[in-house]
Amino acid sequence: MLLTKKIKYIALILLLVLFEQMTAKYFSVGGAVPMFAFCFLLTAAMNETEFSFTAVFSAFCGFLCDIMSGAGIGTYILTFTLSALAVLELHNKLFSSRVLFII
Repeated sequence: MLLTKKIKYIALILLLVLFEQMTAKYFSVGGAVPMFAFCFLLTAAMNETEFSFTAVFSAFCGFLCDIMSGAGIGTYILTFTLSALAVLELHNKLFSSRVLFII
């Protein structure tokens, strides 16, 4: 089960990064190009519960985006990993407590 989940995530990341590199510039709004891989990463971090799996998954996605962008290695890795871990922690704390239901 865990292996199939990893394979599905890796395949989706590869497809999204390739789709982003080939077609995202045509979806730009006011010069802002969407990052489909980053959006997928944040939604995947909301669905996961394991800290280590989210960290490795987001670092892998950031590494692929670094390679495909042609800029320095490490920028997307750091940004994606920190963002995914922040979403994981905030999502777990927000939805595990009753604060949301009180509001």
